[in-house]
Amino acid sequence: MRFRLDSSSYSYCYVGIATSPSPNAVFTFIDGFQPDGIPSLDMNLYEDKRSRVVNVVYFVRSCNNQYVGISKLTDDYLNTTRGGTLTLL
Repeated sequence: MRFRLDSSSYSYCYVGIATSPSPNAVFTFIDGFQPDGIPSLDMNLYEDKRSRVVNVVYFVRSCNNQYVGISKLTDDYLNTTRGGTLTLL
């Protein structure tokens, strides 16, 4: 699960990661970070499927309400590859 990890004053702008064996089970907090070192707000995931197989998963988010950032996820889906962020203004 990815979620917005922030303070009541909205000063962190982190992404939180938690895992669980199933949606109904207890989740374990893994990490909180700013993907590619950029403050992140609203977020989503995009699966690039070809031939019904997930080839690449991208993390799409608002970067401090200034632009849209798109980053490739690592193979374990727990972080971005840090190979740079494609930005859309």
